[in-house]
Amino acid sequence: MGIDARFAGLVERLRVEAERHPLAYRRKVVLAGLLGYAYVLTVLLALLAGTGAMIWMLIVARGAAAIEAKLGIFLGLSAFALIRALMIEAEAPAGILIDRAAAPDLFALLDRLRAQVNGPAIHTVYIGDEFNAAIMQQPRFMIFGNRNILTIGLPLLQGLSKDEAAAVIAHEFGHFVGGHGHWAAFIYRIRKRWMQIAERLPRGIVAAVLRLFFRRYGPWFNAYSFVLARAQEYEADRLAARALSPALAAAALIRVTTRGDRFAASWTGVWGEAVSRPDPSTMPYRTAASYLREEAEDELSVLEYALERMTGLDDTHPCLKDRLAAIGSDPVLPPPFAASAAETLLGGRAEELADELDRNWWNAHGNWWRTLHQMRQDEIAERDALAARLESGDARKAEYQRHAELVAEMDGASAAIPFYRKLLDRFPDAADVRYQLGAALLYAGDDAGIVELETAAQIWRGLGAPAYRTIIGHLHATGRQDEAEPYFVRLDAAEAHDEQAAAEANQIDAQAELLPLLLSDEDRRRIADTLAGISGLKSLRAARRKLLFGDRDQIIFLAYPGKGTDPQQLVDAITPILLEYGDTLGFGAHGTTRWLGKKLRAIPGNQLVPAVKG
Repeated sequence: MGIDARFAGLVERLRVEAERHPLAYRRKVVLAGLLGYAYVLTVLLALLAGTGAMIWMLIVARGAAAIEAKLGIFLGLSAFALIRALMIEAEAPAGILIDRAAAPDLFALLDRLRAQVNGPAIHTVYIGDEFNAAIMQQPRFMIFGNRNILTIGLPLLQGLSKDEAAAVIAHEFGHFVGGHGHWAAFIYRIRKRWMQIAERLPRGIVAAVLRLFFRRYGPWFNAYSFVLARAQEYEADRLAARALSPALAAAALIRVTTRGDRFAASWTGVWGEAVSRPDPSTMPYRTAASYLREEAEDELSVLEYALERMTGLDDTHPCLKDRLAAIGSDPVLPPPFAASAAETLLGGRAEELADELDRNWWNAHGNWWRTLHQMRQDEIAERDALAARLESGDARKAEYQRHAELVAEMDGASAAIPFYRKLLDRFPDAADVRYQLGAALLYAGDDAGIVELETAAQIWRGLGAPAYRTIIGHLHATGRQDEAEPYFVRLDAAEAHDEQAAAEANQIDAQAELLPLLLSDEDRRRIADTLAGISGLKSLRAARRKLLFGDRDQIIFLAYPGKGTDPQQLVDAITPILLEYGDTLGFGAHGTTRWLGKKLRAIPGNQLVPAVKG
């Protein structure tokens, strides 16, 4: 769990305190955690006492029975709702349940590791679909009782050796070992429980007070216990190193990083097939058994990149470099292994589990796959239809641009470059097209894109920020950080301009200067024909506004709804249509916009839809 950056100062102060007085800091964290329980119990006891008092008054003083009955019911229901919120339902473990008979070698390893580290009993084991392992404790009411569930991902077992997998499991045991482990589990449950309770509380006055407390207390306690949670990660690493060896613990950390990155990246290839095939050519978990076991040419570069990352506030897990240093190990790629942990610990069951995970994945995501495939077929048909229209020479700018975008999406940015150039031949002042050309050129490794992006930013200042970000990214990717420095100055200025432009473009007052629209007769007819399909539109008035910070004029419109029509719904339907002709700001006609209607009626040609009735 990461924390909000506003707590960075608190975390740093507590880090220093924990280093000087670790036991005192741990006690403070426990007391801070108990504070939440004390608050809840106080409210609960107050509600129960109030309910009891109302019942007593109903029995003793019957004169005001109706009032006391209603108040008693309210207090009793509030107490019941709070009790239900405290009884967090156990998270359903994700994965496939496996028992000792199905995987005796895996359970033998768990028994051996538990004995070595004096870890907690594992009541249930699941084989999951992620490159991860975790021991989850299912809490019961308040602080009473837990059930320990180990979920270990099949991809993790496919990508590690048996000994490396043992080091990962030993690390997970380390979070729950001895007195340290009991408090670690207690604090982890508190961190999670208060976030859950804040969402589970029902509506009502009492719940609103409780929810306000937890929404403040939860993030605070998360930050207050952050240093301890991170220290526990280091301690779990050290326990794994003692139980096995520092070299093996380091190998597991490194292998989890490199192979985990490979597994995450593989999904890009899996889902990439959806655009060309109605079903996958290979299933992800069965395929992972081979590519996760093999050494890869880029494994060293992945490790080097991981070692550049610094420990931050976004995760209680320290960075790889710090974790290796803490157990006294060097960042060296571990040697190849002959058999994966999946093969060694699961035997022939590994392939069956992979097939079952593949079936589960396809059952869950097959419909979305087919949707993506159909969307691509529709885009292909649209691209081909636009290509035919472009050949006729009768296409509009938006159609040329959409065709180029579809080519870029399907065939890559480089393939779209000729189409963007052709489009600029017809519309040389189209800054958005020039921006797309510049980005495509840089993506293809051509520095000519820098000039195109700079030109686009000069023509249309609103493109400055994305243009300079793209240039900076390209220069950094090609090792030219010094050349990127001047663009940071331009980027700062562009972002400041964008903030001013956004504030101006999103509001209007009676002092705004409105001018006639610059629309051709053909454009007016096209707009009228399109708006004719909008039900409930009685009439539409529009004008042009010059913006101080904008590069282009803005269309201001006022939609007059027919009887029973929601004005805002009309605005939402009209805005996308007029956006094709420039930045647009629309309003529905009602009492507070009468002044705008008067201003618009004074502008020649303001009535855009005389043919539209509604």
